[in-house]
Formats: sequence, C-alpha cells, structure tokens
Amino acid sequence: MIQARSAAFIGGFAVLYAMAAWAGLTLALIHASATSVWPPTGIAIAALLLFGRRMWPGVFIGAFIANVTTIAAATPVAVVVSLLIAAGNTLEAVAAEYFIRRWAGGVQALQEARRVLLFSALAGLAAPTIAATIGSLTLAGAGLLGRAPFRDVWLTWWLGDGVGALLFAPLLLLVGDPKPFRWTVARVAEAVCLTGALVIVSQIVFSGWAQGRPVSFLCLPVILWAAFRFDQLAAAICTVVLSILAVRSTLAGTGLFATGDNEGLLILAGFMGVLAVSGLVVGALMREQERVTAGLEDRLLEAQSLAHLGSWDWDIERNELWWSDELCRIYGVRPGTRLGLESFVDRLHPDDRERVQQIVAAAVADGQPFAFEYRIVRADAGVRTLSARGRPLTGTNGRVIRLVGTGQDISDQKRAAEEHAQLEREQVARRQAEEANRMKDEFLALVSHELRTPLNAVLGWAQMLSRGLVEPSKIDRATQAIERNALVQVRLIEDLLNVSEFRTGTLRLDAKRVELGSVVTAAVESVSVAALAKNITVDVHLGGPAFITGDAQRLQQVVWNLLSNAVKFTPDGGKVDVVMHQANGQVIVRVSDTGRGLDATGASRVFDPFWQGDFTGQGGLGLGLAIVRTLAEAHGGTVDVSSAGPGRGTSFSVRLPAAS
Repeated sequence: MIQARSAAFIGGFAVLYAMAAWAGLTLALIHASATSVWPPTGIAIAALLLFGRRMWPGVFIGAFIANVTTIAAATPVAVVVSLLIAAGNTLEAVAAEYFIRRWAGGVQALQEARRVLLFSALAGLAAPTIAATIGSLTLAGAGLLGRAPFRDVWLTWWLGDGVGALLFAPLLLLVGDPKPFRWTVARVAEAVCLTGALVIVSQIVFSGWAQGRPVSFLCLPVILWAAFRFDQLAAAICTVVLSILAVRSTLAGTGLFATGDNEGLLILAGFMGVLAVSGLVVGALMREQERVTAGLEDRLLEAQSLAHLGSWDWDIERNELWWSDELCRIYGVRPGTRLGLESFVDRLHPDDRERVQQIVAAAVADGQPFAFEYRIVRADAGVRTLSARGRPLTGTNGRVIRLVGTGQDISDQKRAAEEHAQLEREQVARRQAEEANRMKDEFLALVSHELRTPLNAVLGWAQMLSRGLVEPSKIDRATQAIERNALVQVRLIEDLLNVSEFRTGTLRLDAKRVELGSVVTAAVESVSVAALAKNITVDVHLGGPAFITGDAQRLQQVVWNLLSNAVKFTPDGGKVDVVMHQANGQVIVRVSDTGRGLDATGASRVFDPFWQGDFTGQGGLGLGLAIVRTLAEAHGGTVDVSSAGPGRGTSFSVRLPAAS
C-alpha cells in the first residue's frame, strides 16, 4: 500500500514536471529543446531536497515525456534522444541535490547568506553544465541542431537551467518552510504598496519606453524592499512575478531586453538570476539579524522573570492598563486579566494611595518621567514593596496619551541590589535592539546604492556589446569594464559575508607561524597597479624579519584594506608609507598617506561598520576598516588611527603580539 502511494506520488510529480517543461519550451527561440528559462530544473531540485532522492524517477519520466513529444516528428530516433536528454536532466537534479545537501545545508541552505551563495553556485552554475552538455551533444549527434551553433545551444541550455533553478527552487523551498509572519493592517497596506511598485516598475522597465534607457536598476529596490520588510519568500515571489512579466514583454518585442533574438532573452535571464541571488542574500542577512534581535528579546523576557521586574502600559483615553506576565505575578493577578487604573489603585497600600495618585496625576499634567517606591497589598494579604519607573508618551497635539514603565519587587533588599544591575543590562539590550534597527535602515539605503552601481555598469556594457554598439577598437575596454565591475560586486559581497561571520561568531583562523614582512610585501604588490595608475609612490620599510602567530590570508586582508583605502583617498601624485618594526614584544605595521585626512568625529567613527562620513560616493560599503579592527583583535592585537586633520593625511597602526 505504501509503495503504491509512493509510486502515485512520483507519477504525479512526473506529470507536474512535464507540464512545467512544456511551459518552459514556449520560451525557446534558438532551438526547440533549449529555452532561456527552464522552470523544471528548480522544481526538480526542490522536490529532491524536500522529499528525498527517491523522487528522481519522476524527473526522468517527466523529462522524457516532455522531450519525446517535442522532437517526435523531427527524427526517427526521438525515443533514444529523449532518453539521453532525460538522463542529463535527472543527473543535473541529483547532483545539485547531493552537493547542496553536502555543502550548503540542504533545505536550510537559504537560512544564511554564505549558504545562499553556495546554493546559487551549485544549483545555478555548476549543476546546469551537466544537462547542457549531455543535451547539446545528444542533439548534435542526432543531427537536430539545424542551423543553430552548438555553442549558442549549449549556452542557452545552461543559462535557462541555471535561472530556472535560482527562480523556482528557492520559491518552493521557502513555501515548504514558511517563516512565521504576523499580518497587521499596516503590513497589509505595505504589501499592497509593494505590489503596486512591482507593477509600476515592470511597466517602466519592460515597456517600449525603456528601450535604450538604462532603467533596469529600478527592479533592485523592489526586490530589496520585499527582502528587508517582509522575508525571502516575498523576495522570491516578487522575482518570479517580475521574471514572468519581463519574459512576456520581451517575447512581445517590448522592454529593455527586447532585441528580437535569443540573445535578448539570455541577457534578461542573467539579469533575473542576479536579482534572485541579491534578494535571497539580503533576505538571509535579515534572517540572521532577526535571530540576533529575537535572542535579545528572549533574554529580556527571561531577565524580567529573574529580576521580578514587570512592565506596564496605560492607555489614558481608553483607561486600559496592560501588565506584563511578570507584573501580574507580582500583583497576584492571572496573566491576561483586563485591567483599568482603578485595578491598580485598589491594590495600593492605604498609606501610599494618595501619594501615588498625586505622582501619576503630575506625570500626566507636566509630561515628565517619574520614579518612586510604593507598597501593594495582594489578595493573599501579603504586602510587597515595589519600585516604579515610568515616562509619558505624547500625541500629535502635545498632550500625554500614554504612560509606560516598569515595576520591580524590591521587598528583599539584597535581591533588589542584585536585580538593579540586571535592569541596567536590560536597558543596554533595548539600546542594542534600537541600534540594530537603525543600522538596518542605513544598510538598506547603502546596499541598494552600492550593489546597483557595478550592476548597472555590467548591464550597460553587456547590452551595448549585444547590440553591436561598441566599436571594435573599444571591445577590450568594454570587457575590462565588465570584469572590473563584476570584481567590485564580488568584493562587496565578500565584505558582507565577512561581517556576517564576525557577527554570528563563525570566524575561523588558520593560525600558524607567519613572517609578517612577506605578508606586507604581498599586500603592497596587490595594490601596486592602482597606485601606479594614480602616480602614487608607495615606500616600504621593513625592519628585518618579524614573526607572529596568525592566519596569513587574514593578515594580508588587514594590510590590503589599509593600503587600498590609502590609495583610494590619496590624490594623484601623493605618497603612501608602509613601515614595519618591533617594540615591546609587538610587531607594528603602520600605513600612512598624504590623502584627505580625518577630523575628530571621523577618527572616532572610522572603524564603525557601514560608516562612510564625508566619503560617500567613493565606492564600498564602509566595512573595510571594521573588518581590519575585527581581524586585528581576533589575532590578539589592536589598530588605531591618527590624523592631523582634513587634507593632512592619515596614519593607521596595527599592533600584533610577536611570536616567541
């Protein structure tokens, strides 16, 4: 019975796969078996990850049915050709499932930014080479390529499978593992606005008006909006919807990618793949940050229980008094009981009642915070002394509309002293949560800009090349620009991953005995080309061999970041000095430049993540120096900065313990 049910399930999946394949084949232009977006790849990978490798027969059967019905009239060996192509599709899905489960966390691959990138590389780049190679060779061997070049068929096949994997596998995985989400009226309204923005952007980017205008970047803020304000599932849905609208418009001959041939669809597919990965990476970063924030909130609730500290909120206009569960326990009231101010007054000790009422009335009248001690009489006749703290909240008209605060049981003076420190830790936790929210908003604005800039350059040059708008003599310049901006994009993502490792505590150092002079020399060589381009002199002074215990690659990253910043902010014809020496059991590396310098505020904040000060527009996310400080401290060292002021250069000194 179980086997029959399993067979029926696999058969149903095979039918679903075939239907998705037929839908995908409607997008084929260069060849009937090669399409620019192949949804079955994503469906197959998701099915194998969710239900196990036992689903592979469904992939094979579905692929065979789709292919044999497509090429049956084209060749007498259609069955053999279809079997080989189906085998390639099956191997592709099985390989992707195996490697994702082994190296990217399986169904949890979308939980962390690092795993998302591994998932994208394995499912969107590596695995599709299997199906593309087997399928293209099979068609070529059977003489079914016609006039289509083998290279074009292979590229279309590979890119179509990759984009199908990046669009549909995450969508199905996220639907199968939904994140708890609390819908409110405001959140529903925001979802409606997001949907409207999605429609408007698609109409702008993929209409006839967009042709010849670089407006593709408008898609990225919508995806980031969905990822930041909702979750990865929302970002995945927006990407898929945007892709469907984009492909439909492109096939209809309108929009930015409507070139009239298969090449336009290929460029569109690559663009959608980048959007999909961007949304998933940002969504994963938000998940990581939410886990940190949730941990702080859980610790706050636990701290309230341990400290016998409760919180309260009084809505003055409605006379609704809310007590936290801990405050209810202190008062001897069942949690969740509906209360008014009279409920609080009735429990006050008769000798304290008038004084407390006067304090509350004064807070409502003058809008000033307050703190006082008072006694309550519980229903069990027990008397307890509480310490109350509160503050008013005013409405738009300036009148006090709410009082919020805390109440702590301080009957045991010894415990009161111990719990006072706990209260201070809770206040720190609140400030950290507020700071995390502030950084999230800054992060949204910064990442939207910095990730968009190199992407626009890559797309712009790629479109010009695809349309033959670049003179032959400038093709090298175009390809160099594409490569350079792609490397910038990689560097930005690597910086984000480094910060993610630092915040989640997953940083690992391969500590060995290292001669620091060779590390400094390698870092200097890596920036020499950039320095030469600006006619900047880099002088290096190494005071003999200096050994430390550390990770050579991470140490080179420290020196490279300092040198890269020095070259970036030093004007043409300037100078950068690199000095290494030993003193007091430490190896000191100092990087000095004659660049823009720092004022007092900049010197105090230059190591803060995402801080760019007056240097906004120079490129980057403001993470390089934060990474330098974290890596230096991870090696037991320190880093400091000094500057004589704006326009007078900057000097960074890294101090690391010398090896014994």
